[in-house]
Amino acid sequence: MSYEKLFQYAFEYGCGTPYEEVLQSELFQCELARRLSVYERHPLGSRFGGVLNAGHFLATKKGHAISFDRRLPEGPPVDYSPEMLREQALIRVLGVSLIQAAQECLSPEMRALAAGWEKADVTDRISLAAEFYNLAVAAKESPEQNLSDTPYGWLARFDKPYPPQKVLPKQFGLYGQSGVMPCCLGFSLLLLAWTKYVGTKAYLTNTLTFNDHVIDASIERVSRRILGNIKHRGLYVKARNRRLFEQAVEFAHAKQRHVYDFHPAILLDLGEGYQLYLDPYMGPFGFLKKGRSLGGATGVLSATEPVLPGMVAIATDGGFLEDKLRHEEKEVASLLKASYRLQQRVRRSFGTWDEVLAVLNESPEVEMLLT
Repeated sequence: MSYEKLFQYAFEYGCGTPYEEVLQSELFQCELARRLSVYERHPLGSRFGGVLNAGHFLATKKGHAISFDRRLPEGPPVDYSPEMLREQALIRVLGVSLIQAAQECLSPEMRALAAGWEKADVTDRISLAAEFYNLAVAAKESPEQNLSDTPYGWLARFDKPYPPQKVLPKQFGLYGQSGVMPCCLGFSLLLLAWTKYVGTKAYLTNTLTFNDHVIDASIERVSRRILGNIKHRGLYVKARNRRLFEQAVEFAHAKQRHVYDFHPAILLDLGEGYQLYLDPYMGPFGFLKKGRSLGGATGVLSATEPVLPGMVAIATDGGFLEDKLRHEEKEVASLLKASYRLQQRVRRSFGTWDEVLAVLNESPEVEMLLT
């Protein structure tokens, strides 16, 4: 399907607006004029000139400010054709239109929560967001959303493409009453619609790596190490217990083979430098302390919005979870080594039970294994 047909489908079935009407609208014409004149307004050497000509930018934090590298990187500048700039304008207008359409899908209870937002402090805004979250989760409970009881059954859900009814506002209708439950992207449109309704800023987030993948990789490494240790030492282990480790390896490995590289959620601006992460589809509801701002990513997005409204910023936890799990894996390795040393001591001293007990009493490994 061509881009033109995709735009036509999204506008007509997602927003309820005929495509020809979109192309003639003041919103699109203004956005198109703004995109076509972007190079004239931001020439090379200006604050955003290098950003536009390079197609990317180098940003560094100096204190609380974001500075941009105005130099043109090696290689020819990016040549944005009028057709490409037109597509950028259409994407921008489509996003605005989808959010507007999603506002009509908010339930009366969700709309009512907006009344007290403007005068509320950060604490009260968290409470209002929590009420919205609870309304979304309560309506979300349905047999369709229940996970399979089989170990691998739930993985199959992520292999199937979502139908338009779960993504496009005009298709999933009034939330909680239409009988259609939106997917994570549909949920994000609802959340963005609510943030527009209450008059606060929000950012669409996506995943780099699921924590589950990091944890599953660690489970697989630890389980393989234990199974290898059992085999190397010739230990007797009940078949049921051995199978538990084997299943842990199989399940963790199977989960890692599924790449969940697209899962949108919302980062909501609470004011006074505080933010809230909202994802009622999968569950997370997280408060970000002042100054965290996802490693400065939101500051970069705000700074580049005048010329690059579709900019993507990347922030990571610096490998915090991986480091924590690696530390725990080292502890497992130390315990396995200690148990092997104790096994060797017992084997060498095995004569009478008194001798075995004496070895156990004097062995430092026993205390290590029991603590």
